[in-house]
Amino acid sequence: MAVLALFAAVTAAAQATITTKKYKISDFTAKTLKVVLPGSDWMDALLREEVQHSWTLSPYEFCTVAEFDALHASDQFYFLMIVSGRFRKEKAPGIDMLTVLKGGDEDIDRLLEVVSLPFGPDEDMSGRESIFLGPLLRIAQRRVELAMESDLKGYLGIPSTIVLGRESRHKTILFADSDISIGVTEIDRMKYFDENIRMVDEDEADEAMAGREAMTLVSYVVAPEHPENGSYCYKMLFDALSGELVYFRRHKISSRRPAGFLTEDLKRIVAVR
Repeated sequence: MAVLALFAAVTAAAQATITTKKYKISDFTAKTLKVVLPGSDWMDALLREEVQHSWTLSPYEFCTVAEFDALHASDQFYFLMIVSGRFRKEKAPGIDMLTVLKGGDEDIDRLLEVVSLPFGPDEDMSGRESIFLGPLLRIAQRRVELAMESDLKGYLGIPSTIVLGRESRHKTILFADSDISIGVTEIDRMKYFDENIRMVDEDEADEAMAGREAMTLVSYVVAPEHPENGSYCYKMLFDALSGELVYFRRHKISSRRPAGFLTEDLKRIVAVR
């Protein structure tokens, strides 16, 4: 009986092991990643360029949405795509997510989500997405690597909060003016902005990011164009030189907490300085 009990315990442990996310994506580097082109000339060209420049973790091929529909039931492929994200209380999608899925189910909603990152508003994209797609792809790739190394990191995905580290305290921070919440008052701006923490127009911020300007952090906010009850805003700071994500927070949008970097974000960032 003791031997049978031990065998049952070992079998149960083995079954538990093979159902973990780490196990399920252990074949990631051996399988082809299908990059799904949404069908927009601008976005298709952007995805092609940035994936070719940034993706090194696995072999990849580009495919159409129709090909994705035909292939997603096969577990021989992973898929990288831009999908519309909708939170529970939202009636319509508010933002687009850059998502990696594992094929293997007829029901798209049951496909394993390997990693997902905020990309841009679901409608009326600003064009800033073209600047930040490359860094987001490299971050997604790194999150896949971490998920392959550790179940804990795999299930946590990207941390819900990344606090600016002290290694960033001597770097210039450029906030695009459109990324600052309308709730930040003029008094707040006078208090938190100076020659090293600056609010600039989008073009200046994006030029610094695209030019990989040294010792510079650049803001990027993803929020719905028309927020609904339950909509979220994602606030990010990227190191322009390395593309590393050094600050990440989200908040639920409301009349008291509009989209964009809030005063509380500025307090946290300045506290490190």
